[in-house]
Amino acid sequence: GDPTNSRSCIFVNGSDSSLTPGFIGDENGKAISVKFKVKSENMTENGGPWNWNLFSKGCNRVVCNTISNPNTHSCCRLLQYCDDNPDCPFKDIECTGDECNEHTVFLNINMLSVDMGLVFNFTRNADGRPQGCKGLDDPDWNNNLKALSGEVECGTNNDPSYMPPPSTQPNLVRTYFSEYEFYANNPRNWVV
Repeated sequence: GDPTNSRSCIFVNGSDSSLTPGFIGDENGKAISVKFKVKSENMTENGGPWNWNLFSKGCNRVVCNTISNPNTHSCCRLLQYCDDNPDCPFKDIECTGDECNEHTVFLNINMLSVDMGLVFNFTRNADGRPQGCKGLDDPDWNNNLKALSGEVECGTNNDPSYMPPPSTQPNLVRTYFSEYEFYANNPRNWVV
C-alpha cells in the first residue's frame, strides 16, 4: 500500500470516503492524492539540507462547475469561498486542464530524512542527499539546478527494527515501517 495512507493521514486514503471532519477532499469529497517531493534548501555547498515536502493535486474548476451541490468535504467549497472573498488564502489550490493531474499544491508539511527513513526505503549519497527512488534521480535536482525533486516513489522500509531472542517470540519481527504505522495509526500508543 501507499505509505502515506496510514489512518493518521486518513484524508489521503482514496478508498475511504468517510473523511475526518474538517478535512477537505477532491472535487467529489473523496480523499486527495498526495506525494512527497524533496527540497534542496541550498544552505550548504552540496545543496543541503533536504526536506521532504508534501504536495497534493489541485482542485479542478471545470469539474467543480459541473457540481451543483458540492459534498461537505469537496474542495469546490473552497473555490466558492475564494470567489466570494478576494483575500482568500486558498487560491493556490485551483487548477485547470493537465495541471490538475500533477501534485503542485504544497500542504505546508515537511519532514526530515531521519523521519522519512522510518517510512520509505531510500539511500543517500556521501553528502546526505536522498537517493535510490523514482523522483530522486533527476540530474538537474542532483546537481542543484532545481530546488525540488520529482514526485518520490519509494517502497516501504521493511528492514527489521527489532528481533527478540528466538526463545521468547521466534516469529516476531518488527520493521521500521510497522513501527511507524503502530504510532501513526493510533496516537494513544504514544502514551506509556
